[in-house]
Amino acid sequence: MSVKAGISVVKSELDDIRKLFSFIKLSPKYTQLLQEKCQVLNIKYLKPKVDVETRWNSTYDMLERAIKLKSVLTYLAIQDNNFRNRKINETTWEILEFLKELLRPFYDATVLISGSKYPTINMVKPIYEQLFSHLNSFDTENLNIKSCMEKIKSKLCEYEVHLKNDFAIFASILDPRLKYEFFEETDTDFKYKRNFEQFYEKYKNEFAASDNDCDSIEQTLNFRQTLFKRKRLETPKQEINIYFSMPLEDESCDPIIWWKNHQKSFPILSKMTFDLISIPATSVPNEEVFSKAGNLISKKLNRLEKNTVKTLMLLNSWNKYFDKYNY
Repeated sequence: MSVKAGISVVKSELDDIRKLFSFIKLSPKYTQLLQEKCQVLNIKYLKPKVDVETRWNSTYDMLERAIKLKSVLTYLAIQDNNFRNRKINETTWEILEFLKELLRPFYDATVLISGSKYPTINMVKPIYEQLFSHLNSFDTENLNIKSCMEKIKSKLCEYEVHLKNDFAIFASILDPRLKYEFFEETDTDFKYKRNFEQFYEKYKNEFAASDNDCDSIEQTLNFRQTLFKRKRLETPKQEINIYFSMPLEDESCDPIIWWKNHQKSFPILSKMTFDLISIPATSVPNEEVFSKAGNLISKKLNRLEKNTVKTLMLLNSWNKYFDKYNY
């Protein structure tokens, strides 16, 4: 939404691309001509794409393709009258190239946070900070791009209050690549840390309650087994300090695998982690499930019971994780 607010400033420049790409797409003759000229100029042919209003990243795709095809489109504007009438001038190209550089991190962030094969809620706050840093450091004298930047920044500020969600912050703290160190500069009153510790206490109490439920089973264990089991359950008091004292992992670390490997060392923190990182940061994974349902239920396959459909959908969704996490 923040990007859509910003690109409204350069609507006329983007409309120039939309009109040109729509013209090419609707004509097999000019599509073929574009392919031929790409081959002559030794430029990789890219099929013209017109953006969709509901998906801002499709606007970036359109913009990126236009810039890659700039020399071919300029050449065709010289050679062909129909292209000449739709020629994009150099001033517009300059604005579009600046716009592409401005929006690239937003496009990357959208792709990253829309993933469904890895945790995403832990990346919400870091991504927000990174985008704000990018806007503050982006340097341009172009007035249109400056206005675009200000609109994007203003919209991002409106969403900041929603990004102070405890679950998103806790998920970031439980990411072994980030931990509390990511928040140390901004959490001057230690609010995030206190809230995290309070949340941990709730889990610790639940953990203790579930342990009491197992007392009858423990009575059947021999003295040695009970001794070590009790000893292990005393360690939760130290879990947070031990976790924070460990060095940060590098960016290639998979948080799920890390916590799976450290589950015995951090029984309470690992339970917190698995509960939190299962929350998707966007609705994209849910939309993918609905899209797949359309492939499962068709005109020829429409008599399945609802529980059968549910089971098949869940298995399809879980299957991609079985091998990766050794379940």
